[in-house]
Amino acid sequence: MKNVVFLLVLFFSFSAFGQTLDSLQQLNKKQGAPLNSDRPGATYSANTVGKGAFMAQFGLDIGGHRLYKWDVSSSSVKAGVDLRYGIGENFEIGSFISGTSYNYENELIEDTQGNNSSYSLNLRYTALSNDVNSLGFLGDVAYGHDRQNNYMTYSAKALYAISLNNVIGLSSNLGYNYSEGTSWANYTLNLGFGLYDDFGFYVESFGNFGGGTDDLYIDGGIWYLIGPNVQLDMLFTKGFNNNVQDLIGAVGVTWRLIEPK
Repeated sequence: MKNVVFLLVLFFSFSAFGQTLDSLQQLNKKQGAPLNSDRPGATYSANTVGKGAFMAQFGLDIGGHRLYKWDVSSSSVKAGVDLRYGIGENFEIGSFISGTSYNYENELIEDTQGNNSSYSLNLRYTALSNDVNSLGFLGDVAYGHDRQNNYMTYSAKALYAISLNNVIGLSSNLGYNYSEGTSWANYTLNLGFGLYDDFGFYVESFGNFGGGTDDLYIDGGIWYLIGPNVQLDMLFTKGFNNNVQDLIGAVGVTWRLIEPK
């Protein structure tokens, strides 16, 4: 069971590198509505995409991992797409699909390759949104499959963002997760800097605690809006945990195919 929980936490820790610069990450109003992308980073946006809007978020992660307890090193490649649709002005539905391929480097493991996959459905609601503060909530139901197990994971998160000034934004998520008889909490804390209308960077801490899943990650990255509906991003993540050490690089694209009404 502990191995299953470890895989669940590792998988969902990188399931959606979310963004947080809700008030900073936007173009001039003449060019369109704020994009409110979840990328890059681990923090979900407190703002929805807007009524009638349809957005796709793509990500590709490449990482190296070392499990000291079992003296196992591995590398991974993960691809994911997050689809978001605005049912109302403050309410949206989303779906996240991802797949991960692992390559294990250990003579004691006969099957040196493994694959994980996940399919989720989520609902997001923005309760408050103004020029300074944003508050939202997200519920998620996910089905996952790893080398040996199928599992369901249920999550609920509170999402908050505040603009400290016209350059700096602070955002955070606090979540509760339940899967296969085990529950744990997770958090994110993100400090973002919008240097220009179309460019910014961030530093972030996130992790899990409870249920034997205590861990800590630090990441940072940049985003660049190449137009009112398209954003490019890049990030790096380092894990600081008792048993697992991770180093992950990722690139992503956010593409709003339909603007809000």
